[in-house]
Amino acid sequence: MLSKEKKQLDLFVANCLVDMYCKCGELEEARKIFNSMGTRSVVSYTAIIQGCNTNGQAELALEYYSALRADNTVQADACTYTCVLVACGSVMAIKLGREIHQLAKHKGLLKNNPVLGSSLVSFYGKCGDVDSAQEAFDECRARDDTGLWNSLIQAYTLQGRSIEALERFYSMTQEEGCKADDVSFVSVLNACSHGGLVGKGRQLLDEMPKQYGVKPRLEHYVCLIDMLGRANLLDEAVRVLRAMPFEPDAVVWTSLLGACR
Repeated sequence: MLSKEKKQLDLFVANCLVDMYCKCGELEEARKIFNSMGTRSVVSYTAIIQGCNTNGQAELALEYYSALRADNTVQADACTYTCVLVACGSVMAIKLGREIHQLAKHKGLLKNNPVLGSSLVSFYGKCGDVDSAQEAFDECRARDDTGLWNSLIQAYTLQGRSIEALERFYSMTQEEGCKADDVSFVSVLNACSHGGLVGKGRQLLDEMPKQYGVKPRLEHYVCLIDMLGRANLLDEAVRVLRAMPFEPDAVVWTSLLGACR
């Protein structure tokens, strides 16, 4: 009994060390710990896969997922699939991402797991398959989850389908009664920017605190400045820059200068 408890404790400590080193940017140290483990759990694999993602090593993350699949003692769970989908989206691994979609669907993991659903929608959006992103969204039941809606809006935005991104935003806030957050507005303002919908973008920024209870942040003003610049409304863009309640950073100036070309 003591031996079993010691093994469980050793595994717990090793998993914590892998997670700690990954979060500190010491991926090689995390890998050394992982590779030295005599016993690994799904938590071990998920920690190293997530750590690879965090440290910009998506290809390596997928290698660890391959190792998990070859390990007959471990079964991937929803958290694992979520992390692997992030890696798939980073390297456009569409085939593997679709396989995970089918696995998650077969296991019934999508119905009540908005985090996994959001990762799946984001994956398809990054790979340019908005129809599959919408399909994945429709398979999720958590229609009250802001993160899930944000992923869908962003998927449409990334592919330049601005009107549909706006339609999803209003479906979220008006039809489903789901509360928008600051990320929602970054996505929908970017949609307005890329779609040339300047009037709608101005309106949304104005409505943020009044109608939605979301205080505009610097990134929202960056979206508006970019939007005005793209529409060749440079004087107005400069006025917004001077009037906004934030000190302009490098991103703001880059956005404005890009519009002046």
